[in-house]
Amino acid sequence: GKEKQFYTGVTDTLREYIEGRYGVSAMEKTSSEIMESLADVEIEEKSRKELDELFKVADLVKFAKYVPSVGENEEVIPVAVRFVNSTYMKELEEEKEAK
Repeated sequence: GKEKQFYTGVTDTLREYIEGRYGVSAMEKTSSEIMESLADVEIEEKSRKELDELFKVADLVKFAKYVPSVGENEEVIPVAVRFVNSTYMKELEEEKEAK
């Protein structure tokens, strides 16, 4: 019964990460605006699609009283972690190449 709090916590954390990593003012943007801002950023397609889907489900939960399935709930954290890991690894590769 606390799905809204759960999804808000996860998406707010992702928004903060995106803001810090890409300089996108994600806290003041809608989910679709965030995805548009990331359109020109080099992100693995799988990670991009998963992030977009996570934001869409989160928006439904937070604003449309959508009740996600157990499976959807179980995937939220792994999707968020995969996104952060894949983009962080990309950052490490870029730093290594710059040296």
